[in-house]
Amino acid sequence: MQQDAAFGLRQLVDLASKALSPGINDPTTAGQAIDQIHDLLRRLVMRPLEPGRAADAEGAVRLVFPAMGWADYVALAVDEIRIYGAGSLQVMRQLHEMLEDLLALASDERRPPLREQLVLLAAASERELVDARDRRFLGSSPG
Repeated sequence: MQQDAAFGLRQLVDLASKALSPGINDPTTAGQAIDQIHDLLRRLVMRPLEPGRAADAEGAVRLVFPAMGWADYVALAVDEIRIYGAGSLQVMRQLHEMLEDLLALASDERRPPLREQLVLLAAASERELVDARDRRFLGSSPG
């Protein structure tokens, strides 16, 4: 996990997803996982992400390999929890607050995937949270 942020995110997403399963239905545990995901994404949002290339001593590229970009990390961190937690006010609110916080920190080029997730989150809330008062935390469209 120290060398692979995606692995750490995957573990946290799995924990949140299991907590949101109908047999367990534990949004508080999912929320704790979201807190840790938020912390990890805050560390990544301003950090340059290495391209998938390795060069020799002279600088010639010798190996090209798949590498995750910012949008990949955001999708990994949010997609499944958004889908499985769509009916949970607690989970939806927490994801919304996380995305808004990251949006405030992100550079212009890192904002689009965060905005996209906010739109998807709003759509899921419209479908799953039947009371308009429960959806009020979504506020206006993503900034």
